[in-house]
Amino acid sequence: MVGGTTVDLIRHAANAGLDVTVIDFSERVCSELAAEVADVEVVHADILDPPTLDPMDRVVADTLLNRFDGTEAPRFETAVAGLLRRGGQLRLTVKIGLYPMDERLFRLGRSTATLDRFWDPRTRTIDFARTGALLEEALVPHGTLSREQMLVWYRARGVEKRYERSDLRALLRPPLWRLQLATDPDRTECCRLVAVLEGDRTSE
Repeated sequence: MVGGTTVDLIRHAANAGLDVTVIDFSERVCSELAAEVADVEVVHADILDPPTLDPMDRVVADTLLNRFDGTEAPRFETAVAGLLRRGGQLRLTVKIGLYPMDERLFRLGRSTATLDRFWDPRTRTIDFARTGALLEEALVPHGTLSREQMLVWYRARGVEKRYERSDLRALLRPPLWRLQLATDPDRTECCRLVAVLEGDRTSE
């Protein structure tokens, strides 16, 4: 599991008797998860530069790809290929297209003639660090996090890519991967991605 904040899913997998390893780049998240869920291995590491682990049957994450830009996504693909055993599966949910907050930012950016400062339509990337005061006006509630926490969080995120299904097919292509995409029935703006590792780099 990549990402230690999906605690319910991690606990469910552990309670089902699975051998679960969780990787998260945040030392605080790792500490809190280790205290919250027993019988899982918690590894403090960046998935883009993963540690050496025994080959995995599954790598699972929820909307993690949406946190990456177009240069980081290929690094993620390479890292996952190195973590999985042949025949293993990458399972992701990926938000397709724009978020509601993106659309609010775009409207504000057009009205102030500043859209091209933070949005690159060629790469479909948003640089939240360059949104300035528009971010405060565009911000939407996120669960129990305070407005101040969310502003700090977004401004520290930097560049993110907005994905289409064509991007996923280009990222996880044969002969290395066998890819299946389906709409998530619980979140129709997301797709469920299952990619089976069928070879190694020499077979591409």
